Amino acid sequence: MARKIFIGEQDFVTLRENDYFYIDKTEFIRDWWEDGDNTTAIMRPRRFGKTLNMSMVNAFFSLDYRERGRELFGDLRIWQHEGMRRLQGVFPVIFLSFAIVKGNNYVNLLQKIREIIAAAFKKHAYLLESNVMDDADRAYFKRVRFCEQSVDWDISINKLSGWLLAYHNRKVIFYVAVEASAKRIYFDAGRIIIVCSFDSVQNSQ
Repeated sequence: MARKIFIGEQDFVTLRENDYFYIDKTEFIRDWWEDGDNTTAIMRPRRFGKTLNMSMVNAFFSLDYRERGRELFGDLRIWQHEGMRRLQGVFPVIFLSFAIVKGNNYVNLLQKIREIIAAAFKKHAYLLESNVMDDADRAYFKRVRFCEQSVDWDISINKLSGWLLAYHNRKVIFYVAVEASAKRIYFDAGRIIIVCSFDSVQNSQ
């Protein structure tokens, strides 16, 4: 029976779990990994599949999917490479998607960006029980998690990546997806958080 085509779906795991039609682009994972670049910018037109590709890479490398490699990738090209199979599901990953962030003013856009970062912190709340944090770190983590306005947001991803590196003793992989057609105010609202945080994560690797 022909597979159903799910137009507009940007989540790789959803496509695979539901056996929707999917064009195998997993060789991109190997190409990107073997290039060895610290930072990669993927600039493509809208609806080109950027966010879906980032979701695919996240599912491959993230610890969240370490028990699901064969299920998600077993019949795809990337699984044919033994060396790449050993890398599946072994890295702490920070994946932020701002692709759906919309708003008509600076304050609303900035708040939505902060909420996405707060959700990333919540995902890694187990760090609060670890010994990689001191009391000041835990207090900062909780302020970000609950999206308090007084937080120094421009160091948030740097801090989170540092804690993840210390906890897992593994390189932290960071992905960010930004809407290609975003208006100037979007980038003004997120400039400090996105650009400076990206530089900070790169340094932590």
